[in-house]
Amino acid sequence: MQSGQKVALRLAVTNVGEKPLDLGLGGREDGGYQASFDFFIADANGEEVTCKLCGGRVADLSLSYPSFEPRETLELEWDWDQRDNDGQPVAPGTYWVRGTFSALDESPAAVKPYQVRIEVQTNSQQLVISPQLP
Repeated sequence: MQSGQKVALRLAVTNVGEKPLDLGLGGREDGGYQASFDFFIADANGEEVTCKLCGGRVADLSLSYPSFEPRETLELEWDWDQRDNDGQPVAPGTYWVRGTFSALDESPAAVKPYQVRIEVQTNSQQLVISPQLP
């Protein structure tokens, strides 16, 4: 990956269970739980550089999955512009990226207050940014 290029990040979350889940994703009028996903980017020393929801970025939770069926996969994406939390371009080098997904199963089987919170976090993946070619 060259410096200055957008970095396409993708997090795939699959329902590996045998029952559908009602994730209640986004915009619930009754103040219910909203699902979220994020990508965290750290430098080679492990210091956070930025994340999808950092630096004044607005979350786009316009996901509409009232039922998350068995074997169904949600693909969540973000194009990182190689800028840090202050909006400054990051230097070429090695970075570590991890994705997270958080939701609450609100299906009838998950009777309140026994709802099941779903938390997914990926292992960190290495990303190397090279200087721009002349």
